[in-house]
Amino acid sequence: MSKKNSVIYAFNRIEKKYLISAAQFERITQRLREYTIADSYGGNDGRYHVNSLYYDTPDRVMIRRSLEKPYYKEKLRLRSYGTYAPGGTVFAEIKKKVYKMGNKRRIALSADTAHEFLTSGFLPREEEHNTSAQITAEIRTLLMRYDLKLAPSVLLSYDRMALIGKDDDALRISFDKELFAQSGVHTFADQDLGERLISEEQVIMEIKTNYSIPLWLASVLSEEKVYPCGFSKYGQAYLNELAHKKEKLYVG
Repeated sequence: MSKKNSVIYAFNRIEKKYLISAAQFERITQRLREYTIADSYGGNDGRYHVNSLYYDTPDRVMIRRSLEKPYYKEKLRLRSYGTYAPGGTVFAEIKKKVYKMGNKRRIALSADTAHEFLTSGFLPREEEHNTSAQITAEIRTLLMRYDLKLAPSVLLSYDRMALIGKDDDALRISFDKELFAQSGVHTFADQDLGERLISEEQVIMEIKTNYSIPLWLASVLSEEKVYPCGFSKYGQAYLNELAHKKEKLYVG
């Protein structure tokens, strides 16, 4: 199996996010055709759907710390790709960021097993044998650090187009749109459309690389006047939730 087609369970890379318009998305993706190919995970055009169920404490300690922009921050989530099917495979992920360097560690499990693991810290023996012992231990350590009080906080869903550098498969450029958030969801099966987090005319572009951004890509960003914005999907969902609570208190 080639490197591009294999499932990767650990990532270390520089990550930068940009909020662009639909018009910029069209122009930029046209420019990128010369230098990139579609992520094979998404088929011929690199497009697929993403569901991310974030876990947090009842008072949202993890996302509150993250929004303070500390030198180190972490998030815990379950992620599924494509249309979710009961009994399908999901990824239990720890996402860490140290300054500008992102680190993602994940294991593949069934949705029910993954939810039970993130709730109790328990993983059936057969699953222990089929997953990375080191990554499983890292996730369990995180769960214990929060006294097993982490629970589903918000479900994010969006459509993604992902591209990979032709000459550097460590370079990954993704474009997310149709971003929705839903609170009070406990499993992927409970999902509804939820609340839109960005307008139909906005797209979140993210660049991930092991090295510096290549010159040709820096030129495209410069010409389009696109600058990093540090947009957090879960962070925006949490801020919207706070705003709604304040609005209800004010109206009441």
